[in-house]
Amino acid sequence: MSDLNHRLHQEYEKLKTKRDELRVQLDLGKKDAEDAWTELDDKWTEAERALKQLARLSSDTAADVGEAAEEALEDTKEGLQLTAGELGDVAEKLMGELRDGFKRLQNLT
Repeated sequence: MSDLNHRLHQEYEKLKTKRDELRVQLDLGKKDAEDAWTELDDKWTEAERALKQLARLSSDTAADVGEAAEEALEDTKEGLQLTAGELGDVAEKLMGELRDGFKRLQNLT
C-alpha cells in the first residue's frame, strides 16, 4: 500500500471511529431528549387537568387552580425552550466536528 493510501486509510479509520463515537453520543442525546419530553408531557397533562378543573370550579376556588395552571404552563414553556436549546447545542457541536473531520480528510487528498 502506498504511503498516501496508508495515510488515507488511517484517517478513514479515525473518522470511522469518530463517527461511531458521535452516533453513540447522538443516541445518548436522544435518550436525554426522550426523558425531557416525558417530563414535559407529564407537566402538560397536569396543566390540562388543572385547566379542566378550573372550568368546573367556582370563581373563588378557580383562582387557586388558575395559579396552579399558570405555573404548570410556565414550567412546560421553560422546559420546552431549555430542551430545544440543549438539542440545538448538541447538533451544532456534532456538525462542527463532522465538518472539521471532513476538512481534514479533504486536506489529505
